[in-house]
Amino acid sequence: VKYILGVRPTFTGIEIDPCIPSEWDGFKIKKKIRGSEYDIVVMNPKNIQKGVLKVEVDGTEIEGSIIPYMDELKKYNVVVTLG
Repeated sequence: VKYILGVRPTFTGIEIDPCIPSEWDGFKIKKKIRGSEYDIVVMNPKNIQKGVLKVEVDGTEIEGSIIPYMDELKKYNVVVTLG
């Protein structure tokens, strides 16, 4: 799960770096890390195997593919677009 779905904790945040079959249109995963819950939706509109185009947390695009750990313990909605 950590390397195919590519959702894994790091020292600074949650890294999102999937390597999936090109036939997959995407996937959903829920992760609870450091007291917060992350609902992660990965979309694969170009049916590629690897490569993150953008990451949004609660509707706000972040730079890079590592979601920084949040101070507020709550549920976060994450949308990842491969491309």
